[in-house]
Amino acid sequence: MGKGILWEIRRKIQVIAYDITSPEFVSKIYFRHMMGYSLNLKDPKTFNEKIQWLKLYEWPYNKLAIRCGDKYTVRGYLEKKGLKDFLVDLIGVWESVEQIPWDKLPMQFAIKVTNGCGENLICSDKSKLNISKAKKQ
Repeated sequence: MGKGILWEIRRKIQVIAYDITSPEFVSKIYFRHMMGYSLNLKDPKTFNEKIQWLKLYEWPYNKLAIRCGDKYTVRGYLEKKGLKDFLVDLIGVWESVEQIPWDKLPMQFAIKVTNGCGENLICSDKSKLNISKAKKQ
């Protein structure tokens, strides 16, 4: 369930780096670490380079991209486009962890933050779930 101490440390460093440098600099460092080659933002060629370019220069200013970046609000967009049948069932939407009716959730479920990554809770057996630990996550 937990991501581990190294993930937490890396995430904190990443947040600090964004505050004291630029998103481009952090993206280049992280890209090099993850992909093994330098990120070319001036003339992106690979799919991954193009995604980074979009992330930095297009999507922050594109209202549709912002809307579709949110796991919940994208559902309304997909429904308007006639794609409701492709959506997974939604158990509920809560503003805070205190609102989640843990006893009413099915034996298997996923809880996802709407606009982030790496913050999801995947529960394959509710009888083994440590709810207090899940709430902290």
